[in-house]
Amino acid sequence: MAIIGTLPVTLQNGTVADANQVMSDFNFIVNQVNANALPTTALIGGTQLLNIQVFTSSGTYTPTTGTTRAYVEVLGAGGAGGGAALTGGNFSIGGGGGAGAYSRGLIVSPVSGAVVVGAGGTGVAGGTGNTGGNSGFQGLIVCTGGLGGQASAAGGSVQALGGGGGGVSTPGSILALSGANGGSAFGYVTGTIGLAGFGANSAFGGGGIGQVSVNVSGTNANSGGFGAGGSGAFNGGGQAARAGGNGSNGLIIVYEYA
Repeated sequence: MAIIGTLPVTLQNGTVADANQVMSDFNFIVNQVNANALPTTALIGGTQLLNIQVFTSSGTYTPTTGTTRAYVEVLGAGGAGGGAALTGGNFSIGGGGGAGAYSRGLIVSPVSGAVVVGAGGTGVAGGTGNTGGNSGFQGLIVCTGGLGGQASAAGGSVQALGGGGGGVSTPGSILALSGANGGSAFGYVTGTIGLAGFGANSAFGGGGIGQVSVNVSGTNANSGGFGAGGSGAFNGGGQAARAGGNGSNGLIIVYEYA
């Protein structure tokens, strides 16, 4: 019987073996497994991880010497939350910004080239939030940014409006996921109660938290991390126009293999 080589003691079915014989074979197997284990640098497919490059802003990707394949993750930027209009004694609300799309793919024989990282959308006082910028790796993998949240006019009854839609990603990648939609916003009864829309979460960051307000001007919230949406704004009686929270920038990560 041979397991990773020839065992020091041959044990047959139906025969009696003492503990020393059994432990001798067991220790041999353990030692052989440890001796032949893959190093920590070995990865799927027998390739070796050489380097990881992370881009939080646009620039140029230059392959590390020896790179034959690159596993690339791309994330679009998040949209801003919707603003809240001048109220004049009533209330106004803004929906949450959408998250950027996410995609990943394998690039064979990567070359130097431009890397674009989208900027997070910025809030607009009393208006729809700006859309997050697109992120792309040399035009091969592209993810659009999340849309900005909607903004309502001032009103004194019930209002409801949706958040911004999520971005879309390149078809044909190993994995292509649309971004999450921003949260809806609600307002009720002449500036008494309001709920600003929550910013959409991304795989790399949390969206801005929508403010729940009672007859006051709500505080908007910027998103955190990468690719997430900002929260909408809320205005209660007599407040000036407010902007929604900003979305967060996109992200590109390149894992380089020999």
